[in-house]
Amino acid sequence: MLVFVLIMMDIIRAHVRIRKEKNLTQADLATRTGIDQGDISRLENGSRNPTQNMLKKLADGLDMNLHLEFVPKKLDRAYFDEA
Repeated sequence: MLVFVLIMMDIIRAHVRIRKEKNLTQADLATRTGIDQGDISRLENGSRNPTQNMLKKLADGLDMNLHLEFVPKKLDRAYFDEA
């Protein structure tokens, strides 16, 4: 369960970073996605977990693709070691 929480935190941090890079307020994103601004706020402050549908809507509202995958640890480490 802890791993899931950490992954969700990474996803939410990325969402907030991208939203701010695009100079969007939570209200702007709410308008784009149809998600209540209060729900976006709760998501960003960690008091709400997103559903898969919510993540898809957020990605669409940010003009991004949502891509989650399982990557073998050896491949993952090798990728980062080369960078």
